[in-house]
Amino acid sequence: MIPDSLIRLRAKYVQRAGLAFIAPQPLLRKVFELEARLTTKPVKGVQISETAIAGVSGLRFAPDGVPEDAPKLLYFHGGGFTIGSPNTHKWMIARIAKAAGVNAFAPDYRKAPEHPYPAAQEDALAVAKAYQPDAVSGDSAGGNLSLYASTQVPLKAMALLSPFADQTRLHSADFSNEHLIPVAWVRRVKAALKADAEDPKASPLLGDLSMAPPTLIQVGSQEVLRHDAEELARVIPDATLSIYDRMPHDWQLNAGWNATADRAVAEISTFLKAHL
Repeated sequence: MIPDSLIRLRAKYVQRAGLAFIAPQPLLRKVFELEARLTTKPVKGVQISETAIAGVSGLRFAPDGVPEDAPKLLYFHGGGFTIGSPNTHKWMIARIAKAAGVNAFAPDYRKAPEHPYPAAQEDALAVAKAYQPDAVSGDSAGGNLSLYASTQVPLKAMALLSPFADQTRLHSADFSNEHLIPVAWVRRVKAALKADAEDPKASPLLGDLSMAPPTLIQVGSQEVLRHDAEELARVIPDATLSIYDRMPHDWQLNAGWNATADRAVAEISTFLKAHL
């Protein structure tokens, strides 16, 4: 297994550098896809197929032995609304689906700069209404979309991984201890997205989350998004906040290689299984 220290070093000196210095988001998207293909660990026992729901393409996850009428999970991948795809996250999603005993779908929602705000939100809502999931989950920007979906469709549970919930904080956030996300990338994301940061659709933390389902929130102790996680835990009526010491943003993608990532995925799966 890869120790936490190496996960942190890779985030700080490899991934962070890529986000900072590769300016074109479409090119960065390709780099992320290649990195994920080379570094994420496959898992057996889950059938993954391409499909589309509500006109949005994506990946369907069907764990062996899980019936078609089992609870359904809708997973939104992260990437600042500009990079990432179901493929970059598929092995983590497969692990969650397998351990939780659920079927899942991960949409490849439209991304900026080609499709600025609110394209991702429109796709997320269309898929959520058509798929009718029992639970939603997502990391970073995917956590943002999960929160938005939770205000629009009835759910039994929600799992958020370092959710990006308040875009109004971007100009004042403290990045001094952040391992992975550089300020330069955040500025490029903001310019590409062209969102109204004060719109609750873009910043769900500013909206009404009083009807949110039971929610698990994971975040690293030094992440810039810890503030969002803690505020969400304060306003969501039934929220469990799980803080992982010094783990970098999206460390859960290292499941299969890293014990702390495995623990986080197991926590998500156990939480979902208990509420579905």
